[in-house]
Amino acid sequence: VDEHLNPDLSVVAEGVRQLRPSLRDGQTLMLRSAVAPGSSARLAAALAAEGLDVGVSFCGERLAEGQRVRELLEVPQIVSGSGARALWHAQVLFAPLGVDLVELELLEAEVAQLFLNAWRYVAFGTANQFYHIATSKGLNFARIRAAIAHRYPRAAGF
Repeated sequence: VDEHLNPDLSVVAEGVRQLRPSLRDGQTLMLRSAVAPGSSARLAAALAAEGLDVGVSFCGERLAEGQRVRELLEVPQIVSGSGARALWHAQVLFAPLGVDLVELELLEAEVAQLFLNAWRYVAFGTANQFYHIATSKGLNFARIRAAIAHRYPRAAGF
């Protein structure tokens, strides 16, 4: 995003500009990092406008730092594509891992990534606030958390 919090696609555009000499018809460009909704479709349209038959897939990154190798073999992958071939390329890439593949449209996949990121930030932020509230009162947060979660299914993620 820029200084006004508007989407800034210049980094993606520059990356594609650098890749341009290597791109060939029939290939698929896969995006894994969170992008502004609609970015993948705009990228596909820009490639088509240049006369390239290159698909775009958005398959958002869902792996935790330090856990990537293990999680790559366990965490379902959300896959999408600008067309049938781009979707197929994403499926072929992830299928050998043996994880569930969840198909979404490009825009849905982009928004899903942003929703997931926001959800995780809210969860982390809330946990940090609870910790600070408890410790500012001289309380043992771990003890309080254990009591809240003890055999209470609705607090499983607390």
